[in-house]
Amino acid sequence: MKAHPKLIIFDLDGVIFRGQYLLRLSRRVSLPGWFLNIYRCLLYEMGMLSMDVLLRDVYLGFKGTPLSTLREVYDEMPIINGAREAMKDLKSGGYEPAIVSSGVPDFVVRDVAGRLGIDLGFGPEVSVSGGTLSGEIGGVLAHQGGKSEIVEGLLRDRGLGWEDVIVVADDRNNLNIMKKAGISIGVNACYPVRKCAAYLADSGDLREVVGFLETGDTVVDIWEGWLQEARRKLLHVFAAAVPFVAGLAPVLTVVSLCVMAVIYTISEWTRLSGRVFPLVGDISFLCLRKREKRYFVLAPITLTLGVVSSLIIFPREVAMAVILIIAFADSAAALVGRAWGTWRIPYNRSKSVQGLIAAMVVAFLCSAPYLPLTAAVVAALASSLIESLPIRDDNVTVPVGTGIILTAMV
Repeated sequence: MKAHPKLIIFDLDGVIFRGQYLLRLSRRVSLPGWFLNIYRCLLYEMGMLSMDVLLRDVYLGFKGTPLSTLREVYDEMPIINGAREAMKDLKSGGYEPAIVSSGVPDFVVRDVAGRLGIDLGFGPEVSVSGGTLSGEIGGVLAHQGGKSEIVEGLLRDRGLGWEDVIVVADDRNNLNIMKKAGISIGVNACYPVRKCAAYLADSGDLREVVGFLETGDTVVDIWEGWLQEARRKLLHVFAAAVPFVAGLAPVLTVVSLCVMAVIYTISEWTRLSGRVFPLVGDISFLCLRKREKRYFVLAPITLTLGVVSSLIIFPREVAMAVILIIAFADSAAALVGRAWGTWRIPYNRSKSVQGLIAAMVVAFLCSAPYLPLTAAVVAALASSLIESLPIRDDNVTVPVGTGIILTAMV
């Protein structure tokens, strides 16, 4: 493992804790207070509420809450997989881990640190009277910029600089220290952190962070890369069933596709907020390329738009042909190009002549059952040439462009 940088700062909520401690505590204390704190958190995420005001108002709502309740909620908080193993590996590699939280009480943060076998844990100081919270919060971490002050203090004590720091975090409260740090890693991160972080860890296992530091990236399994690409293209192949289903219930098919697009949009928004939408989010994660983790992936939306447009605009035979082309020919081009694509297309170096030929052959086979021979040849040539163009997403241009040409012919 690399010996530089030395100090690694972990956020607690959403990184080590799988969830938000203060929101779970709010739900235990008062259901109306829980909804109110969710609203406050949304205001903070939108930049309409400062961290100081957020923490002040949240803890004011906890006034009179017994310390035993705080400990009960803490005991119920799930810990991310591989946390203890990751901390052990980091310490053996010469790193000094520290947990720094702006919201979780100091005594809880220190206890978490102790359970994970590390010495440094920092959180805001909560005022206690008679075994219950007084509603007041203090200390450096109760204020905006408190994390930066804590880290700077640790650096002064060790004679280090910000280039010696790694920050592992998930939300915008950490952006200030992430931008200063030598290395920044987002764990199940929100969108602003995804744009800022050098690495993204979305596996749900903290040992992935250790992998970044050991190799400068995750270890890439070539077969996993193939499986990931195959899973993506399998979604394309599912589009082949659409024209047959549309023949039985055209309106219901179009409406269903539109609903699926809306659900996918919600799932992507959830993913970029550092969470996983049930089922759809899990499938999306399996199909994501590495570079796609940082932004909203439009491909399923454009694929749906291409299929729906073809169903609505073109005659049935043409719609059948172009939807089958986008389902199979694009997949053939990608897989053949990945395996044997040694000859690059001059006007689009990201694609290969071998992939272009594969797309052409498959497109002809998809068109021949529904179109005259000449039209099938034209469909193969037109779709494969459009697919080879340097267009970022061809899920609309291939079926619609090919469909317009075929409609003019047929």
